[in-house]
Amino acid sequence: MRVKGGTVSRARRKKMIKLAKGYRGQRHINYKVAKQQVWKGWVYAFRDRKATKRNFRKLWITRINAAARMNGLSYSRFMNGLALMGSKLNRKMLADLAVTDAKAFTALTDAAKKALTDNGQAFHEVTPATLETEVTVTVAEPKPAKKAEVSAEKPSDKNTVAEIKAYLDAQNVEYASSAKKADLLALV
Repeated sequence: MRVKGGTVSRARRKKMIKLAKGYRGQRHINYKVAKQQVWKGWVYAFRDRKATKRNFRKLWITRINAAARMNGLSYSRFMNGLALMGSKLNRKMLADLAVTDAKAFTALTDAAKKALTDNGQAFHEVTPATLETEVTVTVAEPKPAKKAEVSAEKPSDKNTVAEIKAYLDAQNVEYASSAKKADLLALV
Protein backbone atom coordinates (compact mmCIF):
# COMPACT_ATOMS: atom_id res chain seq x y z
CA MET A 1 0.00 0.00 0.00
CA ARG A 2 1.26 3.46 -0.93
CA VAL A 3 1.98 5.84 1.96
CA LYS A 4 1.19 9.44 1.06
CA GLY A 5 2.38 11.09 4.29
CA GLY A 6 -0.99 12.73 4.90
CA THR A 7 -0.51 13.76 8.52
CA VAL A 8 2.96 15.21 7.93
CA SER A 9 1.82 17.12 4.83
CA ARG A 10 -1.26 18.41 6.60
CA ALA A 11 0.82 19.56 9.56
CA ARG A 12 3.26 21.35 7.26
CA ARG A 13 0.43 23.09 5.41
CA LYS A 14 -1.39 24.01 8.62
CA LYS A 15 1.81 25.54 9.97
CA MET A 16 2.13 27.73 6.87
CA ILE A 17 -1.55 28.73 6.99
CA LYS A 18 -1.10 29.61 10.67
CA LEU A 19 1.84 31.86 9.76
CA ALA A 20 -0.40 33.57 7.18
CA LYS A 21 -3.03 34.43 9.79
CA GLY A 22 -4.29 37.98 9.32
CA TYR A 23 -3.55 38.19 5.61
CA ARG A 24 -6.42 39.15 3.30
CA GLY A 25 -8.21 37.01 0.76
CA GLN A 26 -6.57 33.86 -0.60
CA ARG A 27 -3.35 34.77 1.18
CA HIS A 28 -4.59 33.19 4.41
CA ILE A 29 -6.72 30.41 2.87
CA ASN A 30 -4.91 28.88 -0.10
CA TYR A 31 -1.74 27.02 0.90
CA LYS A 32 0.23 27.87 -2.25
CA VAL A 33 -0.55 31.59 -2.13
CA ALA A 34 -0.13 31.70 1.66
CA LYS A 35 3.31 30.12 1.38
CA GLN A 36 4.40 32.73 -1.17
CA GLN A 37 3.10 35.56 0.98
CA VAL A 38 4.74 34.25 4.16
CA TRP A 39 8.08 33.99 2.36
CA LYS A 40 7.62 37.51 1.01
CA GLY A 41 6.84 38.64 4.55
CA TRP A 42 10.09 37.11 5.76
CA VAL A 43 11.96 39.02 3.04
CA TYR A 44 10.30 42.26 4.14
CA ALA A 45 11.10 41.50 7.78
CA PHE A 46 14.76 40.84 6.99
CA ARG A 47 15.02 44.04 4.96
CA ASP A 48 13.23 46.18 7.53
CA ARG A 49 15.30 44.89 10.46
CA LYS A 50 18.26 46.51 8.68
CA ALA A 51 16.28 49.63 7.72
CA THR A 52 15.15 50.16 11.32
CA LYS A 53 18.76 50.54 12.43
CA ARG A 54 19.40 53.13 9.72
CA ASN A 55 16.19 55.01 10.51
CA PHE A 56 16.95 55.23 14.22
CA ARG A 57 20.48 56.44 13.52
CA LYS A 58 19.03 59.21 11.31
CA LEU A 59 16.57 60.17 14.05
CA TRP A 60 19.29 60.31 16.70
CA ILE A 61 21.53 62.45 14.49
CA THR A 62 18.65 64.84 13.79
CA ARG A 63 17.90 65.21 17.51
CA ILE A 64 21.56 65.70 18.43
CA ASN A 65 22.00 68.28 15.66
CA ALA A 66 18.96 70.26 16.82
CA ALA A 67 20.11 70.27 20.44
CA ALA A 68 23.72 71.09 19.52
CA ARG A 69 22.58 74.02 17.40
CA MET A 70 20.50 75.27 20.33
CA ASN A 71 23.83 75.46 22.18
CA GLY A 72 25.79 77.09 19.35
CA LEU A 73 27.53 74.13 17.69
CA SER A 74 26.89 72.22 14.51
CA TYR A 75 26.50 68.43 14.71
CA SER A 76 29.85 67.68 13.09
CA ARG A 77 31.76 70.11 15.35
CA PHE A 78 29.97 68.75 18.40
CA MET A 79 30.86 65.15 17.56
CA ASN A 80 34.43 66.19 16.77
CA GLY A 81 34.68 67.92 20.15
CA LEU A 82 33.37 64.81 21.91
CA ALA A 83 35.92 62.65 20.08
CA LEU A 84 38.73 65.01 21.13
CA MET A 85 37.47 64.77 24.73
CA GLY A 86 37.58 60.99 24.53
CA SER A 87 33.88 60.63 25.25
CA LYS A 88 32.40 57.14 24.98
CA LEU A 89 28.78 58.29 24.63
CA ASN A 90 27.05 56.90 21.56
CA ARG A 91 24.44 58.65 19.42
CA LYS A 92 21.54 56.87 21.11
CA MET A 93 22.65 58.10 24.55
CA LEU A 94 23.30 61.61 23.25
CA ALA A 95 19.88 61.82 21.59
CA ASP A 96 18.22 60.64 24.80
CA LEU A 97 20.14 63.27 26.78
CA ALA A 98 19.18 65.95 24.26
CA VAL A 99 15.49 65.14 24.69
CA THR A 100 15.28 64.37 28.41
CA ASP A 101 18.07 66.36 30.11
CA ALA A 102 18.84 69.67 28.38
CA LYS A 103 21.18 70.88 31.16
CA ALA A 104 23.43 67.82 30.89
CA PHE A 105 23.50 68.20 27.11
CA THR A 106 24.45 71.88 27.48
CA ALA A 107 27.32 70.83 29.77
CA LEU A 108 28.46 68.35 27.09
CA THR A 109 28.40 71.04 24.39
CA ASP A 110 30.42 73.37 26.61
CA ALA A 111 32.97 70.60 27.19
CA ALA A 112 33.08 69.91 23.43
CA LYS A 113 33.70 73.62 22.75
CA LYS A 114 36.53 73.61 25.31
CA ALA A 115 38.08 70.52 23.71
CA LEU A 116 37.91 72.16 20.28
CA THR A 117 39.61 75.36 21.48
CA ASP A 118 42.26 73.39 23.43
CA ASN A 119 43.21 71.52 20.24
CA GLY A 120 43.37 74.73 18.21
CA GLN A 121 40.37 73.94 16.02
CA ALA A 122 38.39 77.01 15.11
CA PHE A 123 34.61 76.92 15.17
CA HIS A 124 32.00 79.60 14.78
CA GLU A 125 28.89 79.90 16.88
CA VAL A 126 25.87 78.50 15.07
CA THR A 127 22.66 80.38 15.62
CA PRO A 128 19.69 78.06 15.89
CA ALA A 129 16.56 78.61 13.85
CA THR A 130 14.66 79.29 17.06
CA LEU A 131 15.53 79.48 20.73
CA GLU A 132 11.98 78.91 21.87
CA THR A 133 11.61 75.74 23.85
CA GLU A 134 7.83 75.97 24.03
CA VAL A 135 5.51 76.40 21.11
CA THR A 136 2.17 78.08 21.66
CA VAL A 137 -0.75 77.25 19.43
CA THR A 138 -3.58 79.72 19.02
CA VAL A 139 -6.87 78.35 17.82
CA ALA A 140 -9.18 80.66 15.91
CA GLU A 141 -12.76 80.85 17.08
CA PRO A 142 -15.21 78.98 14.87
CA LYS A 143 -17.26 81.06 12.51
CA PRO A 144 -20.99 81.11 13.22
CA ALA A 145 -22.95 78.74 11.04
CA LYS A 146 -24.89 80.32 8.24
CA LYS A 147 -28.61 79.90 8.69
CA ALA A 148 -30.87 79.33 5.74
CA GLU A 149 -32.56 82.56 4.75
CA VAL A 150 -36.31 82.41 5.20
CA SER A 151 -38.15 83.72 2.17
CA ALA A 152 -41.74 84.91 2.26
CA GLU A 153 -42.79 82.80 -0.72
CA LYS A 154 -43.86 79.19 -0.42
CA PRO A 155 -41.07 76.67 -0.94
CA SER A 156 -41.19 74.24 -3.84
CA ASP A 157 -39.39 71.02 -4.65
CA LYS A 158 -36.45 73.14 -5.86
CA ASN A 159 -35.72 74.24 -2.26
CA THR A 160 -33.56 72.24 0.12
CA VAL A 161 -34.95 70.42 3.16
CA ALA A 162 -33.27 72.98 5.44
CA GLU A 163 -34.97 75.86 3.62
CA ILE A 164 -38.36 74.14 3.81
CA LYS A 165 -37.87 73.46 7.55
CA ALA A 166 -36.89 77.10 8.11
CA TYR A 167 -40.08 78.22 6.32
CA LEU A 168 -42.21 75.86 8.42
CA ASP A 169 -40.52 77.09 11.63
CA ALA A 170 -41.29 80.69 10.63
CA GLN A 171 -44.95 79.72 10.06
CA ASN A 172 -45.03 77.85 13.44
CA VAL A 173 -45.97 74.56 11.78
CA GLU A 174 -45.01 71.40 13.68
CA TYR A 175 -43.35 68.53 11.79
CA ALA A 176 -41.40 65.38 12.58
CA SER A 177 -37.65 65.93 12.65
CA SER A 178 -37.16 62.84 10.50
CA ALA A 179 -39.75 63.94 7.92
CA LYS A 180 -38.86 63.54 4.26
CA LYS A 181 -38.89 66.37 1.75
CA ALA A 182 -42.20 65.25 0.22
CA ASP A 183 -43.86 65.17 3.67
CA LEU A 184 -42.59 68.67 4.45
CA LEU A 185 -43.88 70.01 1.13
CA ALA A 186 -47.30 68.50 1.90
CA LEU A 187 -47.40 70.55 5.13
CA VAL A 188 -46.71 73.76 3.20
